[in-house]
Amino acid sequence: MIKEDNFEQEIMEQIERRQIHPRPQWLFVLKNLNFWLLGVVALLLGSISTALLIYFFQGGAVSLHRRAGASPAELFLLSVPLFWVAITIGLIYWTYINVKNTERGYRYSPWLVGGVILLISLTAGFILFFCGFSRTIDNILGRRLPFYEHVINPRVGFWSEIDHGRLSGIVIGQDHNGQGWLLTDHQGRVWQVGIGRFQAPGGQLLPDFNRVAGRPVGFWGRKITDHQFEAREFFPLRSGEGFFGQPRPLINPPFAGPGPGRR
Repeated sequence: MIKEDNFEQEIMEQIERRQIHPRPQWLFVLKNLNFWLLGVVALLLGSISTALLIYFFQGGAVSLHRRAGASPAELFLLSVPLFWVAITIGLIYWTYINVKNTERGYRYSPWLVGGVILLISLTAGFILFFCGFSRTIDNILGRRLPFYEHVINPRVGFWSEIDHGRLSGIVIGQDHNGQGWLLTDHQGRVWQVGIGRFQAPGGQLLPDFNRVAGRPVGFWGRKITDHQFEAREFFPLRSGEGFFGQPRPLINPPFAGPGPGRR
């Protein structure tokens, strides 16, 4: 059994040999504050990510996507926003790690800490979603990220494959005889969309033009010419306004004649 004096002497020798110096208290305080700051930032980002996750979850329309030619894998990717699921889980875990590394974080059960963080993220996420913050962030991402339609919002990319009978964009007007809608896609091209065989998902009535004007929608049908499309069904995208851009003033397309209000 090691005597107390010998033990203290051994400790002192170890300190001298390794040149260990006591750290000032302010350094530990700063480190603790840093973990709390990182935890708050991660929680804030996690709440934003949760709001976007809720935003992109809405409007799955599995049956319509299946009719529009989606494979089983595409159906899953179009229904579950995996990118935002991964981001949200990662940010919640980052928050947890920072909270557990604070001065007193180790005292609490991991389940308790994780549960509180998850509850706060969900509550804040729903508040941001209902306040319209998700739509604002989506518009910013759609305008600035080049991979938006492939990673951030694959639903927009799916409905932009014209060669597969899917056209999407912003509804900007009606043609001169009222037999079709005018739409601009993400490349700025103006399309005349025939609505003679037009129907809404689930057999609903065709919505009033004023309810969809200026909003992103997807059409399923067939391409007739480089500027004409015959629609069989439509799908309200509910997202992607920033990706498609703001509707530009309509200059008479060659197929439409004088547009609405142009005499």
